[in-house]
Amino acid sequence: MIASQKRRITYLTLLCSVLYFASYLTRYNFGAVLVEIAARESISKALASMSVTGLFITYGLGQLISGFIGDKFAPEKIIFAGLFTSALMNIIISQVTNPYLMLVIWCINGFAQSMIWPPLVRIMATQFDSNGYKRVSFFVSCGSSVGTIAVYLIAPLIITLASWQAVFIFCGLVAMIMSLIWILSYGKLKTNDIVETVVQENKKSFYFIKELGKGGSILFIFVLVAILCQGALRDGITTWMPTLMNEAFSLTTTVSILSGVALPIFAIISYRIAMRVNKSLVNNDISSAGIMFLVGFVCLILMATFGIRDKFLSVILLMLTTGAMHGVNLMLISMLPSKFKKFGNVSFISGILNTCTYVGSALSSYGIALFTDSFGWNTTVILWAVISLVGLASCIVSKRLYNILES
Repeated sequence: MIASQKRRITYLTLLCSVLYFASYLTRYNFGAVLVEIAARESISKALASMSVTGLFITYGLGQLISGFIGDKFAPEKIIFAGLFTSALMNIIISQVTNPYLMLVIWCINGFAQSMIWPPLVRIMATQFDSNGYKRVSFFVSCGSSVGTIAVYLIAPLIITLASWQAVFIFCGLVAMIMSLIWILSYGKLKTNDIVETVVQENKKSFYFIKELGKGGSILFIFVLVAILCQGALRDGITTWMPTLMNEAFSLTTTVSILSGVALPIFAIISYRIAMRVNKSLVNNDISSAGIMFLVGFVCLILMATFGIRDKFLSVILLMLTTGAMHGVNLMLISMLPSKFKKFGNVSFISGILNTCTYVGSALSSYGIALFTDSFGWNTTVILWAVISLVGLASCIVSKRLYNILES
């Protein structure tokens, strides 16, 4: 590979990673300052948290729409529109204190955010060869974790020096600058030379169902089930771990810091482990995800048996479990969609898969609260183990889909 081509690939990888980093700054900052908003503006936490829930809903539903249009129009322009709009919503919300108006603004932000991932997957699938795609997927995934870490480190500092409003202004300005860098730089870095299969404009979004046939379509449904389980575990555990620690061990502050910073740090390590497992052991994205589910199942069984009585063991086992689910996310949400590019549906497939993640997250966030109130935390941990087992079984059943896509 000539030096200029290597530089192009390096710069494009960096551009995609920093872009996704900026999107996380403008997506997760509300959650990081939610308590401060509630305290300063005399708003109940429940009322203030409506905005986070609203973003969650519009982001998940928006994945389907942006996935559809991402296969029809220039993906770089869709991404620019999404990130620039998100930046504007962040700056606008800094001037608002009415919780209902905040909800409207943040719902718009959620839809804008949904315009980033599916088109970005299409770009990665068509601008990189198979090895390059794996590499850029890893770095983009790391960008999301670094963005989460940055939010939880920067937000308290800005609040101390200024106010919660300044957090949104700062994140909005960073995202706005990044959106401009993206649209000005991508045109200079893109090429058609590495495209292995050009998007076929005349094919409908559901064309892949016909190509997979009945058997392949059934296997695809099991992949969706596995992704639902991944979303339920990853975000369910992350959301409720502070509450679990508070009620079992009274470690609210410590665990909040751990959840906000340590978990995404561990996620980066998990991405590398998942990549190594895939490359060295199975060379199958779905089978690799199954191995990650197995790790989560073992950790949760150990926690149900021993961990609930020991705070340090509980934290370690939950970190390992969420890390394993980040590995599943890398395999099924980042890696697998590229295998559909021969059907011309990469962006749409990515939107479907990512929507399933957030459906699982929503069900878990609401359902775990009800389940825990009725049965307690130990039974909840067992439920998480069962969900992990269902995810493992779904991967075992659907692993042959990878070979169908590769053929």
